[in-house]
Amino acid sequence: MKMRMSRWLMLAGGLFLLFALAACGSQGAPDFAKEEHTPVPTMPPATMPSMAEAAQTQAAQAPATAGEEATASESTQAGAPEEVTAEVVQPLFDRGACGSCHVIEGIQGSGGTLGPDLCEVGEKVQKGEKTLEDVIQDIVDPTAVVEGDYAPVMPTNFGDLYSQEELELIARYLATLTCK
Repeated sequence: MKMRMSRWLMLAGGLFLLFALAACGSQGAPDFAKEEHTPVPTMPPATMPSMAEAAQTQAAQAPATAGEEATASESTQAGAPEEVTAEVVQPLFDRGACGSCHVIEGIQGSGGTLGPDLCEVGEKVQKGEKTLEDVIQDIVDPTAVVEGDYAPVMPTNFGDLYSQEELELIARYLATLTCK
């Protein structure tokens, strides 16, 4: 009797794992990710300013005191991007259902264990082991480099799901993460 029960449990567990992998590896977002969410406004690429142009425009429009004026000008010239917050990227991670497979610090609903904790990405960028371009490449072509003992099951449609600016926002946010 115990032998039959353990076989049924193994079969049920295998089916559960199969469905979980199918949800993470499907060509579209899983149904739970298609629930209502606030859409991220987008603009056609031809009219969308680059990240550097947007930073310069914002710096030029912001009122500055005499002491802050030099700092704002220096950070724009140095190309220092504005910090990306969890609130800004939450809808992007929701759209891709990233939290169903990854832990992402600051992102609600991200407790997945199928993929790595994405704080590791931030630490690699901070140590100079990865660039923001590497992070974007990992998102767009996740099977190019699979690190650790993870199966290559990440969806390959994120290049179609996100614009270049959205990918840059995601990469910049991930670059700020640290493992605790």
